[in-house]
Amino acid sequence: CGITSTDGHRYARVVSSRIVGGRQVVPHSHPWQVLLNDRGKFCGG
Repeated sequence: CGITSTDGHRYARVVSSRIVGGRQVVPHSHPWQVLLNDRGKFCGG
């Protein structure tokens, strides 16, 4: 599985899930924050 670039090289998709600096919270309080990062392009929410 991978993505072919315009220069013919293949890049494997790396999927990683890490919890950084996590802590216990009150159930159902929705205290989340997310960062999606793809080769230097990112989106947070």
